[in-house]
Amino acid sequence: DNMRGGSNMSPYEAGQQAITALKSVDASKKGTVTAAYDALRNNPNLQKESVPLLPIQTAVGKILQDYGDDAIPKNVITRLHEYGLSGQGTPSKTLTVQEAEKLKTLLNNNAGNDRSTQSLTKILKDSIDDAYTQMGNKEASDLASKARGLAHERFQWQDMVPAAKAVVENRATPDDFIKQYVLNANTKEISNMMLSLDGQTQQALKAQVVNHLATKAGESVHGELGAFSQAAYNKELARLGKERLTALFGKDGYATLTRVGRAAESMNRFPAGDSVNTSKTAGVLLGQM
Repeated sequence: DNMRGGSNMSPYEAGQQAITALKSVDASKKGTVTAAYDALRNNPNLQKESVPLLPIQTAVGKILQDYGDDAIPKNVITRLHEYGLSGQGTPSKTLTVQEAEKLKTLLNNNAGNDRSTQSLTKILKDSIDDAYTQMGNKEASDLASKARGLAHERFQWQDMVPAAKAVVENRATPDDFIKQYVLNANTKEISNMMLSLDGQTQQALKAQVVNHLATKAGESVHGELGAFSQAAYNKELARLGKERLTALFGKDGYATLTRVGRAAESMNRFPAGDSVNTSKTAGVLLGQM
């Protein structure tokens, strides 16, 4: 396993590759969720089925109580009144699956870029999905429960992989990805992320860590800065930690990384006056991984 297979990439390029890969994983999960909901909302036999109001009324009531009347956009409030979801007035429309999907579209169109509004919008959309699972029609409730479960799995995955959540929320940048989500992430986060990535992207991230270690030890990616410092290498190896590095490279890979430090140490133990060139040691030893 050549851990330095992506060493020609810059940290920016490797970060961009990881972001693209995580976007792809999330898009696939989102597509699965959408397909599951489509099976419910596009079923002509179910579109006219009534949706229970209570889960949505409860969510609306809590938002109005906790955040005030202005927390929900006026045109959304008007639509909620029509369905009898706001606790005010007399309903003028029946909330069917078809109408509930129209309500979701209205919510999406009014979510804007404000974090708070987006959060409240999600609460309302989730309440509609909850209502679907409580429908009297068993086919509809079963389809909704399946879709709800898949959506839960997607959001749970995002919570388990902070890098993925940051990518989905457009907070991850190629410049900082390696530093933030590889070199300074915790062991569990790294492990979950690596399990989510394709082999090529895993290799690119491993290569960045190897290059980072080499640079800390006094060499550039191509071994051009000078002699390899075993002390500096092992210091950074210890800082990154066995658990974190094992999550990235596996047990065998971590063992190889520690052997590099020991090998460099033995190469630096030549008697004074012996003409032994230890420069580019990292490039040679790490290139064998």
